[in-house]
Amino acid sequence: MIPLESFIVNLADSAEIKYLKVTVNLEVASEGASEELQARMPQIRDGLLMLLTSKTSSDVKEIGGKLKLQDEMVARVNNYLKEGKIKAVYFTEFVMQ
Repeated sequence: MIPLESFIVNLADSAEIKYLKVTVNLEVASEGASEELQARMPQIRDGLLMLLTSKTSSDVKEIGGKLKLQDEMVARVNNYLKEGKIKAVYFTEFVMQ
């Protein structure tokens, strides 16, 4: 498991300003993936920030939206990795205001 620093982003809601604070752990498939993940961390954080800021509060309010977001985060991170892959993203904190 690789813990990431928390993300605090503005959501894409147009009617009002909403914030999302998310902390995640990434489950890596191998030690090689872990090393590559650390080396590409700036790209990975940027990609995840862009993904999170594209969401509205209604996109992530329900459990189905959170599960979809996890899948999208896995795909986004794996796009940056050449040697290995991550298996899953786990939310350890999810606060929307």
